[in-house]
Amino acid sequence: MRCDAELRAVVRLTVLVLLAGCASSPGTDPSIMSNPGSTAREVPADRPLAEGDVTVVYEVDGVVIHEGPHLEGRFTGRTTVKYPDGSVHEGPAASGKRHGRWIERRPDGSVQEGPYVENGRHGSWTERFPDGSVQTGRYVEDRRHGLWVFRYRDGRVQQGPFVAGKRHGEWTLASPRGVLFRGPYVNGQRHGQWTVVYPGGRWDHVYYVAGVRR
Repeated sequence: MRCDAELRAVVRLTVLVLLAGCASSPGTDPSIMSNPGSTAREVPADRPLAEGDVTVVYEVDGVVIHEGPHLEGRFTGRTTVKYPDGSVHEGPAASGKRHGRWIERRPDGSVQEGPYVENGRHGSWTERFPDGSVQTGRYVEDRRHGLWVFRYRDGRVQQGPFVAGKRHGEWTLASPRGVLFRGPYVNGQRHGQWTVVYPGGRWDHVYYVAGVRR
């Protein structure tokens, strides 16, 4: 069994690893990481760190973590992460990493839910936003990958593939009035010929180069 001081040192490191698995903003994919040079302080500091402890609380760069049971200094079990902006993330941790299904709530009312595998989003996610829009699709190794569908409150539906976190391939945007807008994305930007199809069959072409309409 490791001494208490060694356990505390391991936990300081695993706090930072756990924080790495933060949600990305709608339609983007950057990781939100804690400062790798930050340090953790335990609250309270006058209590020994015991295996199976369920009341350990840590603070890292203003981020408060309420942790469930741990084993040998690594977070294991149900976890709640509270951020200064009011965001709350809940889900299971294993060996100090997010692993399993998490629910992430933000103060604006948005809710994102899906699985993590070893601290990265991996699998099918559903992301709901306060304007009523819903985005569904898959993450592979913490990046959007494969078909995503965006449903908006006004009835519009947008869908197409992501490749390694960027829109890439044929996308469509359909309006409830029957107008269809379709064309290719290349490396996250509209690029090439886009077609607007109107009710009744009339159509127009629009051209984009690196996201700029020509």
